[in-house]
Amino acid sequence: MADATQDFSQFDISKEEIDKLVAKVCAIPAHVITAAKEKLSNAFGYDLRELLRYRPSSATQRHSTQQTDVAKAKS
Repeated sequence: MADATQDFSQFDISKEEIDKLVAKVCAIPAHVITAAKEKLSNAFGYDLRELLRYRPSSATQRHSTQQTDVAKAKS
């Protein structure tokens, strides 16, 4: 692994070339997701959508736990 203090001036690459490479690498996940959406749609008629996670607030969790405890006590 390269040490952070090493001199990489021997490599002849411009900042613009590095920027292009980084942009290309960063675009790969978006391309994969787009291709997956298309294949799901064509094969099964499904749309790929992002689902949001629902996290109940801590007050809701406490209320739910209390109701469970009451139900257990009644039985």
